[in-house]
Amino acid sequence: MNPELSQRLDGIAVRAFLPKGAVLFHDGDPVSAVYVIRKSSLNLEWFSYRMAFHQSLGPGQIAGLPAALNGTYNLTATAAEDCEMGYVPTECFVQLLMCDAWVSRMAMVQLSRQLLRVRGLAACCRYQAMPREQKTIRSPAQET
Repeated sequence: MNPELSQRLDGIAVRAFLPKGAVLFHDGDPVSAVYVIRKSSLNLEWFSYRMAFHQSLGPGQIAGLPAALNGTYNLTATAAEDCEMGYVPTECFVQLLMCDAWVSRMAMVQLSRQLLRVRGLAACCRYQAMPREQKTIRSPAQET
């Protein structure tokens, strides 16, 4: 997470509140904004056929960044407690990306880190789903 990116986005954000337990967005909803968490935290959840993903975002972190680029939220965000956020409408975020190369690069860096984290989770889930005999690593000498 790049604190400068969060600060830059928070500088153009509108103050927003979400009460404890309220859903900010659902998996599959059309994107409306990215959010900079100011106080408290959001719980992120995503469920797929073979795996579940849970993460908490706290102050200074950004929710909805991938959605701002692809048009749809791909997980559900719920307020862990009463949450204060900075609300950045998608149009403003996209305009900032087009006008500020540094912001574009930092957003891409954050997205690539999220992708690596998700790939690692997927690999872990695939490994855990394997039959035990496939998990055993054998050297070529053991094969003969």
